[in-house]
Amino acid sequence: MCAVFVRVFVLDLCSSRIYIGFGADIGVVRHVAGYMLWLGLSSPCRVWGTLNDTQNEERRVIKKMKTKMTAIFAILMIALMAVGVSYALWSKTIYINGTVNTGTFDAIFTGDYKWSATYVDPASGETLPVPTEKLTGITVDTHTQENDPETLIVVISGLYPCITIHIDYFIKNAGTVPWIVNKVTPDISVFPGTVTVTPSGLVGTQVDGGESIPADLEVHIDNRALQSTTYTFSVTIEVVQWNEYPVK
Repeated sequence: MCAVFVRVFVLDLCSSRIYIGFGADIGVVRHVAGYMLWLGLSSPCRVWGTLNDTQNEERRVIKKMKTKMTAIFAILMIALMAVGVSYALWSKTIYINGTVNTGTFDAIFTGDYKWSATYVDPASGETLPVPTEKLTGITVDTHTQENDPETLIVVISGLYPCITIHIDYFIKNAGTVPWIVNKVTPDISVFPGTVTVTPSGLVGTQVDGGESIPADLEVHIDNRALQSTTYTFSVTIEVVQWNEYPVK
């Protein structure tokens, strides 16, 4: 019991704490400590340590760890900031601003609109020109609609059966985009005869910007036609841009 008592007391002595409640004699403690030193032993504080020394050591370790963690955190933050700054310095944004001006797509009728007439000789079956003196009373008025060269107006007067009127004209590409004739569609649902657009190879013909192609309109009435009667017909010519032909 005395040894335990002395050990505890010596530990407390080294930590500068004296528990008077134990009833120890401080002279005895001093004597023990002196005796240990005389024997060449280490100080009681170094042999056993003290509770306060242990707590202080823990505090020092924790403080040192906190200091290291704070330093590491600061270094990381500085490194991240440095990376961010270097990225910003090497960043560059460039732009492309574009403008597209489209071409023009247009087709119109042009020409002097000359006309002639033919008939089929019953005896030979040949197609012959109508003699000038036989054309008395036949007139052909061909013109484009006012301010609309895309519409060709044809008015034939005094015509009689088995005579074919030929009207020459041109189709011009008035734009910049090449086009191709895609289809020619006559509407003769109430017309006693035939209406034909030639040449036969007109469909599929390409016309570049500013150029023209010749064409011919053939109007023929047969014996179904009545006297002093007005008949109408129409023809639709469709052109499409060259790279979309044929239209599917």
